[in-house]
Amino acid sequence: MADEEEAILICHRVADLPIPYAAGTIKICICTQGCLERVWVADSSRTHARPVCAQCAHELMKNDPEIKLGNPTPRQIAELARWLARRG
Repeated sequence: MADEEEAILICHRVADLPIPYAAGTIKICICTQGCLERVWVADSSRTHARPVCAQCAHELMKNDPEIKLGNPTPRQIAELARWLARRG
């Protein structure tokens, strides 16, 4: 399993999701996997996790089955639940 220092944070690309679901709690970072696309990162995310866009993360995990995803924080779960409620 990956060390905490090697944790990745899977993010939506700005080009794929132009309006963040929680304005004010999101910042724009760059995918660290190599594509250099701009990605949305929640302020409540782990600060030591490196942001990786969903497309790069898919390729990364397909090629390395040892990669494990971290559990979301309670705040991230609450943000997702609010976003889903607004969509429904």
